[in-house]
This record gives sequence, C-alpha cells and structure tokens, in this order.
Amino acid sequence: MMVFQRNRLTTASRFLALIWFVAYSGLVAALILIAL
Repeated sequence: MMVFQRNRLTTASRFLALIWFVAYSGLVAALILIAL
C-alpha cells in the first residue's frame, strides 16, 4: 500500500511538473512575442 501511494504521488508530481513546464514555456513565448 505504501509503494502504491508513493507511486501515485510521483505520478501526480510528474503531471504537475509537466503542467508547470507548459505554462512556463507559454509565458516565455508570450514575453518573446511582446518583446519582438
């Protein structure tokens, strides 16, 4: 049960990191477009 919980936590954190990365990339792209 502990292993399952840890695995689920890792999956959730990985998913959250992916969302954060996409949002950050979009923000950087918007700033570059504004700068241009």
